[in-house]
Amino acid sequence: MAKRSTKRDSEIDVVDWLRKLPKAELHLHLEGTILPETLVELSQRHDAEPLTLELARELYKYENFLGFLMSFKAVTERLHGPEDYELIAYNMVRELAAQGVVHAEVYISFGIIYYWKKTEVEPYVEAIERGRLRGEQEFGTTVLWIIDAVRHFGAEEAARVFEEEAPRRREGDIALRSVEEIDTELALELSDLRAQRRLRQVQAFGSPPEMQLLGYRNEVPKTT
Repeated sequence: MAKRSTKRDSEIDVVDWLRKLPKAELHLHLEGTILPETLVELSQRHDAEPLTLELARELYKYENFLGFLMSFKAVTERLHGPEDYELIAYNMVRELAAQGVVHAEVYISFGIIYYWKKTEVEPYVEAIERGRLRGEQEFGTTVLWIIDAVRHFGAEEAARVFEEEAPRRREGDIALRSVEEIDTELALELSDLRAQRRLRQVQAFGSPPEMQLLGYRNEVPKTT
């Protein structure tokens, strides 16, 4: 007996159905969510001859890793100030909601802001949060920021990101701190830097210099 066709079988749009399914996006980079349309907005703000949408879309076409790097450079070099980061944060939330994403965990490269822009990150934090909050209120998608450092800049720069961002940890907006793709050597360097700094702090407050700090929150006295 042949299967009877139903209205549901014949009229369902699978792509639309999948798009509307609630989803969680667990690994995004804020700068990597910039669409050609947003790039045009940034170009209109900063370029003497703004990109057309067609030219912007061409920048997203590449055939190898070098092409990807050039594309990424073309996008990120148009991120000048905090207002640009507010724009891309808001547009990201809007686009995620359109794809049925109800929650996303997104990396922000504050290490790059410190290292390349040579500026304090607080105005960028506030701008990104304004974009997130406005997007969440309008579209309902929640975002958890993951602050990353760049391992290639070295342990000192990574330690700076951790030390600067730790006081800003607030439940519900910026809740995680990490080094993106941290390797073992850098992890050991960071651990050693933290131990050295705690040792200097302890000695400054009168603790015996033979007290050696090893690892996180562990005090091991020397024995003679």
